[in-house]
Amino acid sequence: MRALPKAPWWAIVIAALLLTDIVSHGLSVAEHRRSTQRFKIEDRRVKGGGNGTFIMEGNKPVYMEADLSGHGKIDTLALYWRGKSIMTLQIRDGVRDCGRMIEYYDQEGDEKLMLTDHEGNGEFHTRVHYGRGKPLMEAWFNGEWTPVEERDGKKGIVIDGQWQRITYTNAVWSLLSTSTNSKAN
Repeated sequence: MRALPKAPWWAIVIAALLLTDIVSHGLSVAEHRRSTQRFKIEDRRVKGGGNGTFIMEGNKPVYMEADLSGHGKIDTLALYWRGKSIMTLQIRDGVRDCGRMIEYYDQEGDEKLMLTDHEGNGEFHTRVHYGRGKPLMEAWFNGEWTPVEERDGKKGIVIDGQWQRITYTNAVWSLLSTSTNSKAN
């Protein structure tokens, strides 16, 4: 049997690097094919009105951008985890900052808490607790979280036993007026 000619060490190193590159390229092409089959882009109507473009993984959204106000520009971005919204940014015309919502879920995937920064100024002004019957809304009022009660479609808080209507303006919850007050239930 005839012996193969001995290859120089540098040729073996170059061949090994070339082979590694070919295998790596083949694997990345295969991964790209799998990922393009795994994700798809869909345009659809968004709950609450407007049109949105979603990146879907299977039948669950991963990312969404939408024109919820119907003015022809993207004004809402949302990120999803396992098909559930975890963060939403709302962009307003002529305003540098944007509002944001962050949602938290428990191990079973049920929503537990939603925090809202209406103005995008880095301060959460509203939070909603889920999981114990009717959701409990709280407003950041006078330096503390205060439960909000809704009566006749209007939001209010109880102060010293009196229900007082509140409104959200200029990045704060404030009392609307004292003329609409009533005794707490």
